[in-house]
Amino acid sequence: MGKTRKDKTATNIARSIWRLAGKCEYCGVGRDKAQLQGAHIFGVGAFPRLKDDLRNGLSLCAVDHRRFTDGPTLFTDWIRTTKYKKYLKPLLEKNQTYEKRFWDERIEELKDVKKAIETGELTLDEARSYDGSYDG
Repeated sequence: MGKTRKDKTATNIARSIWRLAGKCEYCGVGRDKAQLQGAHIFGVGAFPRLKDDLRNGLSLCAVDHRRFTDGPTLFTDWIRTTKYKKYLKPLLEKNQTYEKRFWDERIEELKDVKKAIETGELTLDEARSYDGSYDG
């Protein structure tokens, strides 16, 4: 069995944080009626530095996630009408810079953020505004 990549662990925690929205942020269907998925605004393949940035994702039901994966222009047009549009420029700027990552620290930070959201100490939108620098 191969070793787990820590960047992938951080990305998976970020996805689980996005799903804490409890519903699809496109159609509004709740987790009781649909499988929710953490979806990246800027995909991890083309934008690897953004994979665990909390501003770079949202909760989508499986149907809408597939719809947007198959229709990226539709997704781009929709994102530009949402609260997420304010993150587009900062995310693209972040992607242009290199910063050494300390994945163990990032994983712990994301776990702290997730716990704070689950306990009501922090909202998902507040967590996004911290730009990955929450120090609970």
